[in-house]
Amino acid sequence: MGQKRALILSAAREAFLGAGFEGASMEAIAAAAGVSIMTLYRHARTKDDLFEAVVSEACAPPVGSEEARAIETILQQPLGEILTFIGIRFQKRLAEPQALGLLRAVIIEHRHFPHLSELVYEGLVASHARQLTDFLGKRPEAAALNEERCAMLSADFVDRLLGADLLKALLGISVSTDSKRESRARQAAEALAAGLKQLSAG
Repeated sequence: MGQKRALILSAAREAFLGAGFEGASMEAIAAAAGVSIMTLYRHARTKDDLFEAVVSEACAPPVGSEEARAIETILQQPLGEILTFIGIRFQKRLAEPQALGLLRAVIIEHRHFPHLSELVYEGLVASHARQLTDFLGKRPEAAALNEERCAMLSADFVDRLLGADLLKALLGISVSTDSKRESRARQAAEALAAGLKQLSAG
């Protein structure tokens, strides 16, 4: 079952990136995956569901992957190092060819399928901010803050990581360097830590 799902998601990703959302058909995706149309519909009831699954796959590292193990290790570090790691990972995730391809596909299709823009933003950006909010809510440094304030700090953190480099990558002009990503992530981590102290003191 897992192997079939992987084949379906791979075929769907290639179809969406190659033909766009409108141009990709469930029949063509099933054929490319080597499964029947009924099998495909057992995994995804609609093309929207399939697109959402492709976006979700682009956002999360595979279980047991090197990245997943690195996340477990970094969680033992001080908050500043954890936030820097999260910031670097978030920037790299958005700069990956798969994520950029999905963003480009949605930009092209946004007039006909505006809900796809919300779906991709939710998967690639907003979900990370929510995960950070949940994480902060469990940290002793944020014990004095309510969920709303943690959400505000998380949104600001993510906003600081999005910038001209993402636009350049979308346009195919250039890709940010690791040192730039780390610098931006550290600045965002420092700003969040300062915000934590200020709000906790107030």
